[in-house]
Amino acid sequence: LIEYGSRTCGHCANFAVTGMEPLKAYIATGKVSFEFRDFLLNQIDVGAALAGQCAGPGPFFPILDQMFAEQQALMSNGPKEGDPFIQQVEAMAPQQRIAAVAEKFGYLAFVQQRGVPEAQARACLADPAATDALVKSAEAGQKKYNIAGTPTFILNDKVQENTGTWPQVEAALKAAGA
Repeated sequence: LIEYGSRTCGHCANFAVTGMEPLKAYIATGKVSFEFRDFLLNQIDVGAALAGQCAGPGPFFPILDQMFAEQQALMSNGPKEGDPFIQQVEAMAPQQRIAAVAEKFGYLAFVQQRGVPEAQARACLADPAATDALVKSAEAGQKKYNIAGTPTFILNDKVQENTGTWPQVEAALKAAGA
């Protein structure tokens, strides 16, 4: 099972909060494997994904789950209408913009609170190769699966239609023999 999800998508956060624990039970049986792939809906997602991946594969899912659990609070940190930050960020180079947006929304502080040193987090946000890899992964998913929105679930290399909630995903897993 592959999920293409956005760290700023409310439906993705809902799935993470309601579906990840029961999904872990399926994973524990060995019949289901799960991969989360960041799908970039906006420039906020780029910094959120880079920050979220910065600690490495071990803490990836705990940090992802916590990002989704705290998504509303993180999103509320963003600039309000008329905030000079909006014009300032538009004048920045791409990697500077990614870091500034991630910091404004609180993703830099978020990963620091989870053990990622500030220098390491800033290096992750400033890494153009990591940004390119994220963009290419999202583009490859779009090209291969024609992703129309998030979350999109791929089960045994087939796009699952109408599976944005845990009961729908569970039904698909059961139908596939899990």
